[in-house]
Amino acid sequence: MQIGGAEAEAAILGALTTPGTTRPLAILDLGAGSTDASIINPKGEIIATHLAGAGDMVTMIIARELGLEDRYLAEEIKKYPLAKVESLFHLRHEDGSVQFFPDAAASRRVRPRLRGETGRTGAASRRLSAGKSACYSPQR
Repeated sequence: MQIGGAEAEAAILGALTTPGTTRPLAILDLGAGSTDASIINPKGEIIATHLAGAGDMVTMIIARELGLEDRYLAEEIKKYPLAKVESLFHLRHEDGSVQFFPDAAASRRVRPRLRGETGRTGAASRRLSAGKSACYSPQR
């Protein structure tokens, strides 16, 4: 049985129109409720899958790990770029770039607060155990 659909194949074929993009290629569409994944191998064969509920599960995991009670805030976090607070003096953004602060006083502006484009805000309500990172949505 092969699970897939026109949407996943269209995403792959559309991505291949981007200059410099070649096979093999994988596309992950992490939606509000479901997740679609598709892969095209070097021969041009496309494999796709649809995972109902996977998008909701990611939202639930984000809310649980950050101690958020607001599901909509967890959904906003899933949609927008985040940064990891690595020290009192710098952040590492998802794209790998690093933002430095001139002194520790400037870094005090960084709080474990989260803000999305809708204006919803919230704060992580529990301490993160060793090995976990507090993240925030940077306003660059």
